[in-house]
Formats: sequence, C-alpha cells, structure tokens
Amino acid sequence: MQDPVELNRSIPFPIQTKRKKAWLIVPENGDSNIEDLGKHLIMRRTGISAHDLRVLDPDLSYTSTILRRERAIVVRLEHIKAIITAAEILVPNPIDPTLESFVWNLKCSLLGLKGTRKI
Repeated sequence: MQDPVELNRSIPFPIQTKRKKAWLIVPENGDSNIEDLGKHLIMRRTGISAHDLRVLDPDLSYTSTILRRERAIVVRLEHIKAIITAAEILVPNPIDPTLESFVWNLKCSLLGLKGTRKI
C-alpha cells in the first residue's frame, strides 16, 4: 500500500490564479483594442475604488447606477457597463453580443461620423 503523503504529492494541486477580464478600451480618437486587465490595474488607471468597480460585476445584482468620481464615471444601465474617463472609455466583457450596437455607436460618436447602426 502506498503512503498517503506520497500519494497526495503526486496529485497536481490546482494553482489559483487571479483571473483577468477582457476589457474594450476606446480612446478619444475612436480606435479600440481589447486588453486583459486586472482589477488593480483598472483601479490605478481610472482612480476608482474596488467598491465602485463592483458595480460592474455581472454576478452582483445592482440596479441601474451612475457613479461620479474625481477621475471617472462608472455607468451601469441595463446591459451597458462602462467606465468613462477624460481620455478613454473602458467596457468590460466586450464579446457580449448585446453590446455590439452600443460599441458601434460609441465609436461613431468619437470619430464624429454621421449615422448609427441598429441591430
């Protein structure tokens, strides 16, 4: 019979890693890119607190909320979630199909284009 301590050493222990979320970053020029950012980087980049960042968490049931902070505005209106700063707009979970129309209109507005696309 095998020693239980030795048996436990042979079983790989799942390493807990901090999960970074994908964010759509739309700067004021209208170009956009998707980056994997952790909550601490978002907090430093936007100047909002961890409590304010929880408003955007899809697992928590917050009602529609708009928070005005010194360097950013945190928005949660139905399916639209965003952090707005003077230099950029950050949108969590950019692959969500319900955000496609919002992101398209946002880019058009920043680029000064006429017309919008409705889905």
